[in-house]
Amino acid sequence: MKTAILTGFEKFGSYAVNPTKTLTQDLNGRILAEHRIHSMVFSAAPSQLKDCGKEIVEQLLSVHASVIISFGMASEAKGVRVEMRCVNWVENDRYCMPFENRTPIFSDIPIHDVRCVPLEQWDLKAASFRLSAMGMSFETSQDAGRFCCNALMFRVLRALEEKSQTIPFLFVHIPCTEEAIATISDFDRAQKTLIQQSDLPAVVESLLKSYHQ
Repeated sequence: MKTAILTGFEKFGSYAVNPTKTLTQDLNGRILAEHRIHSMVFSAAPSQLKDCGKEIVEQLLSVHASVIISFGMASEAKGVRVEMRCVNWVENDRYCMPFENRTPIFSDIPIHDVRCVPLEQWDLKAASFRLSAMGMSFETSQDAGRFCCNALMFRVLRALEEKSQTIPFLFVHIPCTEEAIATISDFDRAQKTLIQQSDLPAVVESLLKSYHQ
């Protein structure tokens, strides 16, 4: 049986919960799409993610995982959104602490250096078809933001490079859930998309069926 590393984040800002944490915790140890799930949850603060790439790759090697799928929540996401690139830079005036804002993720490489996910390892058309059949929209993005999701994505890609690992990796943004916005009375429902927490395991299953090595 194959194994999969699944990662999510703790809550941040005024959100009541982070659905990616709930998802990863609920699936930890379960078997989905013929993969045993090994879950990891990280702080949603870029300054607390310094070792996340190494930790994820170490876990990958420890359990002989075949794939890594990381999830983050983005209120502007219109559906399941796959991030294609990330940048060596942190900048988020709303959520970052002053000392971590407008700083490089790594100081030993050029600022604004770019890393791209090798998407040739993924059949995203098949994933899009499966998700569409479940009534979920699918999109790809060239901008993962400059907050914790971008930071984790960059650190994982660099850690994989340093260990000469070609394991398929994907970073996926999902919209908010009702549970996440429970304490936000002015959430702009008219302009933003919500996703059901109960639908997220099916998203994971669809993605696990969509990669090849």
